[in-house]
Amino acid sequence: MTEPVRGIGYDAGVLYEKGFESNPFFTEQHARRDFRAIREELGCDAVLIMASDPDRLGRV
Repeated sequence: MTEPVRGIGYDAGVLYEKGFESNPFFTEQHARRDFRAIREELGCDAVLIMASDPDRLGRV
């Protein structure tokens, strides 16, 4: 039997409406810190990344 996957959703900045972005202070440095915590503190082995800007997807 395989072990279950432990996952989480990561918000790298979604533009929900004009003038409201969910993560306006996104930086690659913040993302690295967050992903380290997701792996080491939460023990997740799967992450769903959400972002309106495709460039952010490549920086996480």
